[in-house]
Formats: sequence, C-alpha cells, structure tokens
Amino acid sequence: MQIKSRNLVSIKIDDIRLDSEASSIKSYSEKRINNMAKSLHEKGQLNPVYINKTLTAIWDGHTRYLAAKRLGWRKIRAVIMSQEEWSLYLSVTSGQL
Repeated sequence: MQIKSRNLVSIKIDDIRLDSEASSIKSYSEKRINNMAKSLHEKGQLNPVYINKTLTAIWDGHTRYLAAKRLGWRKIRAVIMSQEEWSLYLSVTSGQL
C-alpha cells in the first residue's frame, strides 16, 4: 500500500485523545522522549505519526507525539488510517504480500 501525500495531514495535538488502552504510552523512557524532543527541535518532524481515524490510538510515532507535546507544539503531521488500511500497510511494509 502506498501512502499518498493526500493522507498526510496536520492535526492539532490537543485533538488526539488516546483511549485507556494507550496507557502503555506511559512506559516510554524520559531519555527517549528527550532525545526525540531535541531532534524535533533541531531538525523538525521528519516522519509522520500514524493514527486511527478517531484520533484515539497511535499506531506508530508515540515518541514523536510525546516529544512534540513536551515541546508545546500545537500541531503534528500525521497519516490517519482505518484499522484495515493500517493492517494492509503493515503487511506490505513487512513483505508479507
């Protein structure tokens, strides 16, 4: 599955409302988040966050999200996908198709 640029959007960080299943996000180390925050500050956001359509689950980019939030960013670039699109994306990128 090719991610088309039209799927890349800028969303408000405050619009991301992670559900209770995302509690594992609390396990990310401070060092990892701080390193990402430094990179975001110096280089900007190089890769998007992959998130579901209801903005309640981040599939890829947890550290980017947490670091951007820590830096006080108002928006973050994201690819918003359905569960089916995400599953297909994973199978394509892992070479299973």
